[in-house]
Amino acid sequence: MSVGGSLPAAIPVSSGSAVYVSPSGSDSNSGSEAQPWRTLAKAFGAVSAGQTVYLRAGTYAEWVTFSRSGSSSAPITVRSYPGELATISGRLKVTGSWLRFSGLRFQGRTGGNDTDVLIYVSGGDNIEISGNELTGAAMSAIYIGDPGNGADNVQFLRNFVHDNGTHTNLDHGIYYGTGRGGLIANNLFLRNYAYGIHLYPDCDNAIVVNNTVVSNGRSGVIVGGESTTADSNLVANNVVAFNTDYGVRSYWGGSAGSGNVIRGNLFYGNPAGDLASGSLASGMTYDSNLVADPRFVDRNAGNYRLAADSPALERALAGYSPAVDLDGRSRPQGTNPDQGAYER
Repeated sequence: MSVGGSLPAAIPVSSGSAVYVSPSGSDSNSGSEAQPWRTLAKAFGAVSAGQTVYLRAGTYAEWVTFSRSGSSSAPITVRSYPGELATISGRLKVTGSWLRFSGLRFQGRTGGNDTDVLIYVSGGDNIEISGNELTGAAMSAIYIGDPGNGADNVQFLRNFVHDNGTHTNLDHGIYYGTGRGGLIANNLFLRNYAYGIHLYPDCDNAIVVNNTVVSNGRSGVIVGGESTTADSNLVANNVVAFNTDYGVRSYWGGSAGSGNVIRGNLFYGNPAGDLASGSLASGMTYDSNLVADPRFVDRNAGNYRLAADSPALERALAGYSPAVDLDGRSRPQGTNPDQGAYER
């Protein structure tokens, strides 16, 4: 199987015209590069299929909803202006479909958003959230899918998700609640208050691959549900280490889910157990996982790339490995891709 051959198709490139937003702009402007708008709300209410919204450097402290949609051949993209970094310090709610949000910084516990998640996807489908930093949320960094209003085919790729949450058991790096066919790949989940990756209570057919999940306040990955269940999810090629509880576990408030496969991951240093057992492993099947020190380059300095003697090298399932890593390095560099978010 070729690299990435078993992964869902990428959201297409936005090839239409561009509009621009700047903290020094005005909403009475035309939205051109020379005359940018001032607010996200103005741009998000005016953009159409195929267009790109470029955000100039600065901070945008808005609670804003993106309700417009692109199409399967002409998605809408929102991204930082080339060579600059835009920070959204409010909250972004997404209800539209065929959208991309890329190359942005989302900052929580600010005057713009002191209480909530950073990104809230409710009902929108076919969305890519890629290459962002999400940090400081008072709750989970991103919450995806409400009961009865799920979000399908959300692709969460190459993000740095760290130091989010304030509520025990409730606040996670990513909280994929209700949806089908999601992809969580190439992310670094670090020091989030509860779980790094939370698939619960009705997340089905998600693919969770090549993430590095480290030092989160509870377990690295949890799969679960209550009156509904998370089913048929694949967790593969990840490095899950030094989390406070388990590496991976399940929780079922009612009947256990089914078809959840934990395959070809590396676990280490999760003191409650690297792979949970007994009732905490119900609804999951383990296959070809390794428990070994991942040998990061420098964990104390926050460098979670793999050292030359890491057992994670060349152990990933190629078909479920993205073609590039978190740094944009192509996979594989050797004969087979590496586990985790970084290719050596």
